[in-house]
Amino acid sequence: MKDIIDMCEDKYGGILIVTNEGLIYINNEEEITNIDKNRFLSTFQVNSNCLFLDRNNNVYLGGINMFCSFPLKQIFNKPEHYQVGISEFSVNDTPLEVDSSGKTLKQSILYTNRIELPYDQHAIGIRAYTSNYAASFTCGIKYKLEPFDKEWKRTNSLNEINYTNLSPDKYILYIQGDVALANGEFPERKLDIIINPPFYQTPLAYILYVLLTILLLYEAYQVIILRSSLKIEKEQKRNMEQLNQSKLRFFTNISHEFKTPLTLISNQVELLLQSKKYTSKAKY
Repeated sequence: MKDIIDMCEDKYGGILIVTNEGLIYINNEEEITNIDKNRFLSTFQVNSNCLFLDRNNNVYLGGINMFCSFPLKQIFNKPEHYQVGISEFSVNDTPLEVDSSGKTLKQSILYTNRIELPYDQHAIGIRAYTSNYAASFTCGIKYKLEPFDKEWKRTNSLNEINYTNLSPDKYILYIQGDVALANGEFPERKLDIIINPPFYQTPLAYILYVLLTILLLYEAYQVIILRSSLKIEKEQKRNMEQLNQSKLRFFTNISHEFKTPLTLISNQVELLLQSKKYTSKAKY
């Protein structure tokens, strides 16, 4: 619920109201414009009798710890041109600075379009800015980190953007002014942010994993083939031994079958020959 702290009427009959949530302006056609407290009052403590409008429609806003003034019309005018950008980029709560090696920042963040970070630097902080005071005062700056964010977000009162625990990936940060230019377009700043994966998640590592898997599968296949060959060889050897045993038993049985009748025949022949021999001797 909004609590009204103070209000004043401007020279055109509009009403400017200070509330605990920001400013509200109602023009003479009863059109309402809300100015979020987070745009300028997040650290601005106001109390009663804090607002004054002079005859030129300049706003004077006083508080316990701050005082500001601005033309009321500046809030509602669409600028012909203004820029949004990045004034500071921090990693793990440490601002990045241009170094001689150029590994992170080769030039000032104001002119940098691409930042590449290692996998362990996944907490980033960004401070954005706009050259249009009205845009900062009324709506401010919105941003979107693709593919992390699904929708646009607004910066806080200090125009800060923070992300923690970002996974290794390729990101694109879009920063956009929230007030359209006179031509209807919104000024925009784009920054490519690449968080490299650790070595075990790189494409080269995956190629090595595939090659190692193929090698292991090949070795396993070779072992299976060798075991199968040994098993087949052992089976063939056993079958050969069984065949030899069968042949031996067969020939043993056959020889036994032949031996018995031959022995009988041989005995009879010997008896017959001996009988003929004796008969021949008896005749002489």
